[in-house]
Amino acid sequence: MTTALLIAVALLVAVLAVPLTLRFHITMDHTLSSRLRLSWAFGLVRLSLSPATPRRMVDRENTTVSPRAHGNRATSNTVNLFSALRQRPLRQRLLRFIHAIWRAFRKRDVKLQLRIGLGDPAETGQLWALVGPLSGMLANLRDADITIEPIFIEQCFELETSGEVQVIPLQFLYLSLALLLSPVMWRGIRQAHS
Repeated sequence: MTTALLIAVALLVAVLAVPLTLRFHITMDHTLSSRLRLSWAFGLVRLSLSPATPRRMVDRENTTVSPRAHGNRATSNTVNLFSALRQRPLRQRLLRFIHAIWRAFRKRDVKLQLRIGLGDPAETGQLWALVGPLSGMLANLRDADITIEPIFIEQCFELETSGEVQVIPLQFLYLSLALLLSPVMWRGIRQAHS
């Protein structure tokens, strides 16, 4: 029994140690079209994840949500989540996790172009005050070509991204477990539920 369990664990570790590669090309303006191909075991197993036809995006101007649909509980959960994220140790731990995940992915020809506009130049300017510094940091990344452009004249959200990323699932699992088992994360979870 013990030998069978050890063999099963060893096989699972071996399977998770094989790289997983995702090739993608996604465009979104009024329709969302995507071509995704997942390959495992250095191309031995290939799987296409692309939908057969592009999907039309929902027109947000004509969509109304009643105030009762969200309820008070969702609002209080959001407030609690933000209060948990105000803890500096939790923010630092999450940023370290994001940085480690970014380094764990091997990236090839990753490009992202994003154009955003809210229709009102003043509102787009306020949004750009938040997104602009992030855009500057992302533009300096060596592993990816990322461009975020504000559109002040019209309302728009256009995205085009493509590239190839490879990850070893065992490494991703290790980083995720390290985050979930860290005391800082549990203190943040308790803060979010209080």
